[in-house]
Amino acid sequence: MDLLKMGTKLVQALEEKLSPKQRYWARVRAEYCDLRRDEFAEHLMFVLGGFMVQGNLNGFECCIKNMPAEGAVLEIGSFLGLSTTLIAYAMAKYGRGEPFFACDPWVFAGADRPKAGYFSTGTQEYRDWVVQSFKMNTTLFSKDHPPYAIEATSDQFFRWWSNCAVRTDLWGRDTKLGGGIGFAFIDGAHTYEAARNDFLNADRFLLPRGYLFFDDSYDDGAFAEVQRVVSEVRANSRYELIGKFPNYCFRKRQFSI
Repeated sequence: MDLLKMGTKLVQALEEKLSPKQRYWARVRAEYCDLRRDEFAEHLMFVLGGFMVQGNLNGFECCIKNMPAEGAVLEIGSFLGLSTTLIAYAMAKYGRGEPFFACDPWVFAGADRPKAGYFSTGTQEYRDWVVQSFKMNTTLFSKDHPPYAIEATSDQFFRWWSNCAVRTDLWGRDTKLGGGIGFAFIDGAHTYEAARNDFLNADRFLLPRGYLFFDDSYDDGAFAEVQRVVSEVRANSRYELIGKFPNYCFRKRQFSI
């Protein structure tokens, strides 16, 4: 028996052990596996710091390939720039020329307590290192599609967005905010209030058939308050669940039902 037949039989055997819902989501993930197999994306996952499951690559591919034209891409929460560079690369890879914005205040959860009683993430020195690392990472790896990175909380960013304000990004570039959003990656503060506000704010500007992708929202994960927001979006008739990568990805319906 050749290797291809052996592999096919193995996949079939594994699928038989899954529930119908599990089989469905496995096939959705398999449909968007190009970026996950990409040599450069794999390299970024290896060399850049950050916290991201590999399944997000499937989600980024799904959202960026299928987002409506003319809508901006928005990342809420950037940290060291791992997801930022991957989104920028996916946009270049799949021929998306829409503007790309990232917002982050670079204020860190848990900064009030030193890690293991040894190192504090609440110091200015640490913050400066994170911001400089973000700038270096995106400058080096995202030359074809550099994001406009705005230092702000997401609430402040959306206030500027709604007013079509002109803001200056980390590199000193002035850019006008506002307009429709085609894809928003939500990875800001993981409290219920913050994640819900991010959803409500993004929803105001998300175009029909636009995508929302919630980081750290996978089932039985560590962030129950993010999962609570996701459960509310699932119950919202204006959204349809597109994929579990294993984080939840939604598309805004063309028409309300």
